Amino acid sequence: MTSQILAHAISKTINTVAIPAPVLEELVAHHARESSETRAKLARVVTEHHRLGLGPVTTDSVPFDYRSFVLERWDGMLGFSVLPWPTVDHGSLVARAVNRRAPFDDKGGGYRDALVWESALELARAGAEVVLVSADRAFSDGEGRLASSLADEVAELRGSIELVRDLAPWLLDHVPWGAESLGEAVALARDEAFISYFLASDMQDELSPSAEAVGFDSAPYFFRVSEVEWDGNCHRVSTQPAGDGASIAKYDIGEIVEFIAELSDRSRVGPGWDTEPASSAGRVIVRGRIDLVLRVAVFFENDSTFAFDDLSWRRADGLPPGPAANAAKPGVPLFEL
Repeated sequence: MTSQILAHAISKTINTVAIPAPVLEELVAHHARESSETRAKLARVVTEHHRLGLGPVTTDSVPFDYRSFVLERWDGMLGFSVLPWPTVDHGSLVARAVNRRAPFDDKGGGYRDALVWESALELARAGAEVVLVSADRAFSDGEGRLASSLADEVAELRGSIELVRDLAPWLLDHVPWGAESLGEAVALARDEAFISYFLASDMQDELSPSAEAVGFDSAPYFFRVSEVEWDGNCHRVSTQPAGDGASIAKYDIGEIVEFIAELSDRSRVGPGWDTEPASSAGRVIVRGRIDLVLRVAVFFENDSTFAFDDLSWRRADGLPPGPAANAAKPGVPLFEL
């Protein structure tokens, strides 16, 4: 959830989410160790399976480039970047280590933490307001703030560095949606992501409500939608968890629909609709606009991607739907004007 919120917050309240290079290396190495241990466990299970005479077991696996997977996920799906290695000389690091200056500990350990700190310093020197997210005690004064020696290093820089040990509550204070929980923040972020896509894409050009949704009182001989325009209204009507961080949300979207139809001259004509005689006797050409509500179902994956489908159309004024277009048997008006 936190990574999804961060992805949505980029360019709003957070300009950039950056991963220090040592963190990427540690993550990849940890995955390699876990993978090796898992393969060893699997080999022991296969051996036991054979010992019990249970037949052959297929253990072939597809090679997995975890580094590429992580980089693609950070960049392509979440918009995170990886920082270059900091340009710090060995002498500076050794001096920090032998003098036990944070983030080195009392035993001189903390090389990777020191590189992370140097990355943060480089950003702050350039004027960035850095939020260093880490639960590592090497950066902390024990009360959740930067260690005093680290704070002193930042004091004269153009930018700043703030230590955040627990990302979730910090995010809730800084995301623009005013959510009270991560779950609510994710839902609001997904709302914004879908609406932004809906407005920026050509989705509306492909929308075409049927004659039934307009609610004519008799079946049109002919019906065509000429334009669909968003009226500025959209709200989520329901959210249903779909497992593993995914969800299904339903939205009602207000649309102004322009149409042209050929109707019986006894059909009801809505306010503001223009009519003209048709080529066939007893018929009229009607051009009009009507406020409709489109209901859309959106399936949100746990990686900020989504897919959607339009479910139904209905009149915004609550009147019921009407008959479908039927050139052969247009039908009789349901009521007389």
